Amino acid sequence: MFGGLHTHKKMKIKFANSTMERIIISIDSQTNYAAKVAKEINSSHTDVTKIIIELEKSKIVDRNKDGRIIYLALTEKGLRLQNLLKELKNEN
Repeated sequence: MFGGLHTHKKMKIKFANSTMERIIISIDSQTNYAAKVAKEINSSHTDVTKIIIELEKSKIVDRNKDGRIIYLALTEKGLRLQNLLKELKNEN
């Protein structure tokens, strides 16, 4: 269910809102830092950063800080989740 609260049994992640889903879907080689993700999904940098920290704890996103810029990359687990979310989005 997009936008609602649900848990994916294998990954044990709760999606409390669609912001987390949009962040995961938006991370790619062109959108690879927090400020750009925030702009792309029309959310605040602060909210995006808080969610990215949670995604990092869940081993979905790797963060690498270079000065003030935090670069993002999806882990293997994150890539699988991104593909699943894209498939679900395309089905609806």
